[in-house]
Amino acid sequence: ENWWGRYDRRGWDDFPVPVVGVCRDGPYAQNAFLRSIDSPFRSFSDTAGDAIGAWGLLADRDGMDGAETARRAVYVLDGDRRVVGRWVMDDWISPIPADSVEEAVEEL
Repeated sequence: ENWWGRYDRRGWDDFPVPVVGVCRDGPYAQNAFLRSIDSPFRSFSDTAGDAIGAWGLLADRDGMDGAETARRAVYVLDGDRRVVGRWVMDDWISPIPADSVEEAVEEL
């Protein structure tokens, strides 16, 4: 099961705040993927890695000289758009601590 399915099953689409993804994939690939899984979430394309790089999330890809990938991360923002929770994984594949994210959202 893909990670979006896990978030959907946990009820993240019912959060009182939007759940938005940012990915290095192009917009057409993202749209096709989200439609194929009937996702309730939105995602934005950052193919150049500008936003991801500004957040300090780009990491070298092992065995792929010069290739960078985004580490998996979650940010929870309050109504003033201040970061009140931040979880950054060591790589692009590790799962995020969903329980901690849910607790931070509940505290908003």
